[in-house]
Amino acid sequence: MSDPKLPDELLQAIQEKLKAVPRHILAAAAKEISAKYRNQEEKKQSPLLSTKAHHLAYLAVRMPATYAAVVAVLEATAKQMPDLAPNSLADLGAGPGTASFACLETFPSLNQISLYESDPQWIEIGKTLFKNAPAQWSQIDLSHPISLPPNDLTLLSYALGELTYEAADALIASIWKATNQILIVIEPGTPRGFSYIRRAREQLIADGAFLVAPCPHLLPCPMQKPDWCHFATRLPRTEMHLLVKEVDRGFEDEKFSYIVASKTPVSLPYARVLRHPEHHGGHTRLVLCTPGGIKQETYSRKHGACFKQISKVKWGADLTVEPSKQA
Repeated sequence: MSDPKLPDELLQAIQEKLKAVPRHILAAAAKEISAKYRNQEEKKQSPLLSTKAHHLAYLAVRMPATYAAVVAVLEATAKQMPDLAPNSLADLGAGPGTASFACLETFPSLNQISLYESDPQWIEIGKTLFKNAPAQWSQIDLSHPISLPPNDLTLLSYALGELTYEAADALIASIWKATNQILIVIEPGTPRGFSYIRRAREQLIADGAFLVAPCPHLLPCPMQKPDWCHFATRLPRTEMHLLVKEVDRGFEDEKFSYIVASKTPVSLPYARVLRHPEHHGGHTRLVLCTPGGIKQETYSRKHGACFKQISKVKWGADLTVEPSKQA
């Protein structure tokens, strides 16, 4: 399993930057970011980050979480496509380059990274963090029509939901045309975040895309309101994170929704685990997304050797084949 922690070199660079602002100011900025983040689920509002303190607080308390979510998605992608070795990456709504760092850790084959970001402060910060990476930055507003050169891997992380649905649809259409191999879209694991992922999924399938993850089929999404499809990854909090966020718990869970689309067909699993499994001594209950819809299944020792594997699965895992009872 991939490491959800920020690379040590990156952590050290962030810690150096945080020294420029007193801790109590960073803590106050972190609280403001959290409040705006929650309110943004209800309606579009002012940007989350407006001051230097906001940007630095984000590095401490949000960058580790979004990095962990991207790592989890990349891990699911690499599992489905073990031979995937992209040479070029387009990171849209790049922020300080969070997703690009995760891609570099996952795909050593990358030798060209193009980061597109509207906030000049993030571009300035990102350039200092990417000193030793093949990165090129461009300032771009994703709410307006764009035209990109082709890239093997296109990634849109925690950015689509900042747009109107109409602008998001136009962006997905544009970047899909510029994608040679894989397009990945990640949003917060909230009803609003999933609504953008669901629209992107429908649009990509209509445009001839093949899905990689998390969906085990190309059929209409069976998820019904008020429920939504999302997953979670657990990451350790660094000392920096704990101090700025003013919390004691040494970990946090980042919830996210995502879709991965490919230009070529991929062999899909039988099902994806949609909730925390209920593991008991002699049986396990799973909520699964399958080509036959969302199913609640109970597996026991009657399912033979496969039960040992099922009894260890976690939320977000896939089942490669449909378990069958032994005669």
